[in-house]
Amino acid sequence: NNGTISNINLDDKVDLLNDELVKRYETFTDKIFTISRLIAPIYDEKDDWVSGYQQIMEQLKGNYELISSKLEIDLAMVYMKDKKFDLAIDILKSFERKDVSLRAMAATNLSFIYFLENDFALAEKQADIAIQTDRYNAKALVNKG
Repeated sequence: NNGTISNINLDDKVDLLNDELVKRYETFTDKIFTISRLIAPIYDEKDDWVSGYQQIMEQLKGNYELISSKLEIDLAMVYMKDKKFDLAIDILKSFERKDVSLRAMAATNLSFIYFLENDFALAEKQADIAIQTDRYNAKALVNKG
């Protein structure tokens, strides 16, 4: 084992270390996101699940903006499930000026809502925005028709 490690040059060791750090960070953020999704609906003492989401998102904003944003999209999905499309649309539209990957995720979901509301022009527009970011986005391609 020592023989193979000493044969690896310094650049390869740095690359391996960086790959491991990225993998650990992704695992860590996935766990934080999953925990947040589980806790948010029951976090508030008054059984106000929206308040629970908002409190957790606020706590995450400083150091974990990406996780907070994903949780915000998750809140929009809960609104969609409850057929509160106006609230979901408001949340998803707020992502128009954020990170490209988050904007694509929000556009995919907005496209779906507009499709359900029979507003096919807006549905196609939002699907196009999502496809510009990832041309293999299956959900956006389905929404586009």
